[in-house]
Amino acid sequence: MKKVFEKRDGRKERSGQRGGMLLEVLVSVLLFALGIVALVGLQGRSLGVTDDVQHRAEAMHLTNAYMGKILAAANGGLAGGGRLTGDQIRLRFAGANSVGGADYQVFANQVLAIPGVQMLAPTVSFDFVDNTGTVTDLLDRVRRVDSFDVTITVQWQDRGDQGTVPRQYRQTFSAGY
Repeated sequence: MKKVFEKRDGRKERSGQRGGMLLEVLVSVLLFALGIVALVGLQGRSLGVTDDVQHRAEAMHLTNAYMGKILAAANGGLAGGGRLTGDQIRLRFAGANSVGGADYQVFANQVLAIPGVQMLAPTVSFDFVDNTGTVTDLLDRVRRVDSFDVTITVQWQDRGDQGTVPRQYRQTFSAGY
């Protein structure tokens, strides 16, 4: 048989209902704690996205500067003057046998020096179009090119993301004479 307690104001209360308010407070504290944990996780994710955006912006900046160098050289705007052949452009900016010319080595070293992530060596590929409209990536040493497409890819991995697909920034541009 349940005990019935009488309050001072004359109302009766059952003992089975005691502690209900404590249970409600515990549930609200639990919900509040879950909300705080979710906010901390969201903050951590936003910091990761901010880092990714920073690395992408640095890759974009270096890629745009390298593109400007390629265009200036192709149009005779760098030291030495005169328009370059397709092979000269490739040897200087993309290199041969994945070694890369002097300009490519400077670009690659700048990319590899981006802090906070493991950078992979950038790739620079060319598609040339000669005056006959032929698209090729292999031109002879003396033939002039009428236009070319360049694709520059910069890839990186966060230090904790080993084994995952690398993040990348890829830019393609066309130049014609």
